Order: sequence, then C-alpha cells, then structure tokens
Amino acid sequence: MNTELDVLVVGDANPDLVLRGDVVPRFGQVEQMLTAADLVLGGSAAITASGCARLGLRTALLARVGDDVFGRVTRAWLEERGVTLENPRPADGEPTGLSVILSGPDDRSILTLPGTIPTLVPSDISDEVLARTRHLHVASVFLQPALAEGLAGVFARARALGVTTSLDTNWDPSERWTGVRELLAGVDVFLPNTAELLAVTGAGDVASAAALLVASGTTVVLKDGARGGRAWTPARSSSQLPGDAEATPAGQSAPGGQSAPAGQSAPGGQSAPAGPSASGGQSAPAGRAAPFELPGRSALDEPAGDSALDEAAGRSAADGIAEYSAPSLAVDVVDTTGAGDSFNAGFLAARLGGSDLPEAVAWAAAAGSLSTRAPGGTAAQATLPEIRAALTPA
Repeated sequence: MNTELDVLVVGDANPDLVLRGDVVPRFGQVEQMLTAADLVLGGSAAITASGCARLGLRTALLARVGDDVFGRVTRAWLEERGVTLENPRPADGEPTGLSVILSGPDDRSILTLPGTIPTLVPSDISDEVLARTRHLHVASVFLQPALAEGLAGVFARARALGVTTSLDTNWDPSERWTGVRELLAGVDVFLPNTAELLAVTGAGDVASAAALLVASGTTVVLKDGARGGRAWTPARSSSQLPGDAEATPAGQSAPGGQSAPAGQSAPGGQSAPAGPSASGGQSAPAGRAAPFELPGRSALDEPAGDSALDEAAGRSAADGIAEYSAPSLAVDVVDTTGAGDSFNAGFLAARLGGSDLPEAVAWAAAAGSLSTRAPGGTAAQATLPEIRAALTPA
C-alpha cells in the first residue's frame, strides 16, 4: 500500500501548563509556592503524533487549533517535531484549548478549557485524507462529542480503503462510556488503561474485560501502570505479519525489540503512566487490512521463556485468546504526563515497521517508560536508538 503517510492521528492538540510543587488548591486567596512550571505540547493525539514522528513514521495530525497565541505555539511545536498539521477549517475566533495540570508525586488533576478541541466533526476526516495513510489512530473521543457521534462511520470508511485503525478513548469525564462497545467492534486495536478497560466493559477484572472485546475481533493493548503492558488478541498460529515487506518506513529498519512497558492514561483526556506501559496490535477478522491482521506468536507456538519476551503468557488454546505482556523499564521518573500516548507511538512504530505483537508490546512499554524522564509529554520521547538499546540484552 503506497501512501504519503504511515499514520494519521486525529484528535486534540493544545498547550499543557504543567505545575509541580504545592499544587493542591486552597481557596481564600492563599498564595502557594511551586517548584516548577512548564508550558509544553499537550493533547493525547498531539503527543502520540509527536512520538510517532520521532520514531520515524511519516505522521500527520488532524486537529483544530485557533489563530491565537496558544494556536501559534502549538503549530510551532508540531512543526519542530516533524508532524504535519491538518487543520480542516479556520477557527473563526474560537480559542485554542488549554490544559493546566496540577502534578503531584503520585497523582494529578487536569483543568481543561476545551476551546477548539470539541469542534472536529466526522466530515473533517474525508476519504481523500484517509486514502493518504496506512493507519488511522483516534484519541480523546470524549472531549470531541461531535466527532464521536459519527466515528463508527469514519472507521468503516477507513476499513473500506484498506486503512488499519486504533483507538485510545482516554477517560470519559461523564463516566457514562456511551457507545464505546459498539464503536470498538469496528476498530483493530484498543489502547486503554486499566480503569478505562473496566469501565468500558463493566467487567470485574482485566482478563475478563479483554475477553469480551477480543470476542468481537478487537485486539486489546493495556497500559498497566508500573506493571507494564499487556495485550490480548485472537489466537492464531502464524508469527509472520502480512505486509511486512512494505511495512518499514523509509530509512528505518524493522523494529526488533523486547519486553519493557510503559504508562497508563489518567482521567482527564491525557495518557500518563505510573511506571510506563506496553501495548499491542491485533489479529482482525476477515476484511481488515493486512499490517494489523495477524498477531505475533501465540503461547502454543513458542513456550513461555523461550524469547526475550518471557513475560508473555498464553491463554490461547482453551479460549482462543493469545496474551502477551512486558515489564516497565527502570527510569528516574520526572513526569508521567503523556506516557500512555508515547506508549501508543511506540506500539504503532513497531507494528507499522513490521514487528509482531510481542515485539510491539515491548516497544510500546519502552517508549512509554522513556518518555517520563523530563517534564511534559514530548521532551523525553524515545528515539529508535534509545528503544533498541533499552531492549537489547546486556
């Protein structure tokens, strides 16, 4: 499939103001002292797109930003990171979105001005735009209700054009999770954290929740915080990915890494891990596009412990599900903002680069972990050499 882009990311783009120190608000005109404040590129979609470009994928971001100072700085950040911004319509005076993140040692709170974020609509993602890419990734659907209403149709059009798909819903502020199960039936890969996976399915544990979604053909790649990442996919016997010959982006050798996971999304529309987490791709029902069609090895194909991904466990034979996992990398964590989005980027870079599912889980985990080394979601995003070095046995 010869296309202009490897991945089109759709969703939110805005500045994040990340505050650390005495950040729990006390009203009554109390002045509180901070230890750090950073203005950085934010938005789950923008951070994912930045990570994809840094890992060598030809990347575009379809998002609406305003003509104000926040919009100008967002455009500049994306350009610096090699991401093409597809801004479908003029802002007409609407302000660019903004998030203020109150970041504590073990938790955080996010205050968001939606601005242009919720103004994307399904018609902004035209067939002409879809035909330019190999893969479509959508993020932060609950911040974009107009887009969410017609997103099933967008995914259907993508599939008809041979474009593979992935979805990171992020947290639903209303906690209703309306329509997600139905939407996922048309998605190749779902990339939730634990809280999101349980909320979407209503299940009591992640394995049962994943099984419910895998039954409809969707691969589930879980950002499991400090424990790393896990992936569940319909079990298949082949370890060869269709389309591998064309899957490597120009100038990039096919990813071949090992296990180490990344972060997890936090409520508020942005991904962030507690340790960094990993993700995976999916084997899809007939009719889904080749690069995501087969998972990697199932547990029946290769005994656990045989590969560097010896964390990968198998649930394949009895229930038709193959499961893989990868641990977090040990890093000095500065800020977990956006680690789950970098996790997404690591997964997409590996999978679109020709790696099987276990390797993609490892790449996702490593990318999420490494992104936590600096403030904000993009400053410390992993490079290809860094991931390869991190996943090469000593």
